[in-house]
Amino acid sequence: MRQLYLLDLPDNCTEQELKEWMESRGVHISNLRIIRDLLTGVSPCFACLEIETVSEMTEPMTLLRAQALQDKRLQS
Repeated sequence: MRQLYLLDLPDNCTEQELKEWMESRGVHISNLRIIRDLLTGVSPCFACLEIETVSEMTEPMTLLRAQALQDKRLQS
């Protein structure tokens, strides 16, 4: 499995919302975690995703670059 990191997530984005958003764009992930501050529970706006095959890795990076989620542009 390969990992992909997404930056600039909306502050209130949930794992479920991000997973549905990714899958609606044809990116199938095996694991997803929005990184959160242990004390406050607030996300510093990034997530770690696991994609199952290497061939899927190049496509999501190109596909997701500068896409908007809740009107916020993502970076990969």
